[in-house]
Amino acid sequence: MKTPKIISKNNKTILRVQTEKGESLSAREVDALSSGKVDGLFPVKVITKGKLFQLFYDVTGYMSLESYLKSGLRKSTFSALLDNIFNTLQALQTSFFNANAILMSASQVFISPGTKKVCFIFVPIQFFNTNVTLRKFYLDIVKNTAFSSGENLEYVDELTSILNRGINISLFDLGEYIDKISTKTNTRPLKSRCKKCNAVNNRDSLFCASCGSSFENEEKTNNTVYDPLKAVAAISLAQLKQPIIDAPSDVIQKENIKPPVPVLKAWITQKRTGQSFAIDKSIYKVGKSDCDCNIPDNPIVSRIHAEIIQREGHFFVVDLFSTNKTFVNGQQIPAKKEVELLSNTIIRFGNEEFEFSI
Repeated sequence: MKTPKIISKNNKTILRVQTEKGESLSAREVDALSSGKVDGLFPVKVITKGKLFQLFYDVTGYMSLESYLKSGLRKSTFSALLDNIFNTLQALQTSFFNANAILMSASQVFISPGTKKVCFIFVPIQFFNTNVTLRKFYLDIVKNTAFSSGENLEYVDELTSILNRGINISLFDLGEYIDKISTKTNTRPLKSRCKKCNAVNNRDSLFCASCGSSFENEEKTNNTVYDPLKAVAAISLAQLKQPIIDAPSDVIQKENIKPPVPVLKAWITQKRTGQSFAIDKSIYKVGKSDCDCNIPDNPIVSRIHAEIIQREGHFFVVDLFSTNKTFVNGQQIPAKKEVELLSNTIIRFGNEEFEFSI
């Protein structure tokens, strides 16, 4: 992906993203974003540029988070901003929008001056990764914020301490901190700690994500299953012979570049053992026995638990009515529903965790 560019013309402000050779789009995500119904994400409009794609996001009426942070924030406005960002990113994660594909530079995150609603740019390029961690994003917010003079900034020091604690940022501790300094009523999703290892899990989890202990005897508050957007193949250039939108003539330039080459091999790495398994079949089975990836020493895994399907350079996981379910990035998926896998996705078969990578 080329560096995003802001284009101001005819009283409109557009952020443009251009793909590069070898990149393709995720049709599932483009379909969702094009509808404009994903809260917290700008709608995307796609056109062809030679044999590649351009993504356009209309950010008219918004200001960059970078500018907003310099305006002088009090504790109330700062806590409201953190709460807004936290809730949006949590909601996107449960909707299978990978945070790694969200632009997290303060100059590329936008906020409405009137409503103070934060909106992000999601880049639906296959296997795209901004390489900006949540820890760095939040620390950059603290670093670049101009606080109102005369304020006691102990609450800022406490936030910095939470962000720098441990190897990975604790979203549980961050959520509790935001609730503590915020004046609004807490409506955050319920969490629970595992009685065996003390790890934080969603209240409706069937197993602890850290130690695999079963929660089946504990009270559940929500047994709903995420129904993913219909998984479809990657967008091809043939589907976009006509632009989805008209772009300014001075923005589009024709280029003679060869079409992207699809990826034909991927891996899943078992978190418990560190062992990697190459996915080199169009239908790759995972289970306890008689599978391409066998997990014989785990009674939670079904005999034939799930399949990973490769189609046109894209990969999808399908749960095969397993007893203890399949999870993608912590969310249970329905049986016999294809869910597209992006690089660095975490797949859990019962309580056995793997990382998918290209």
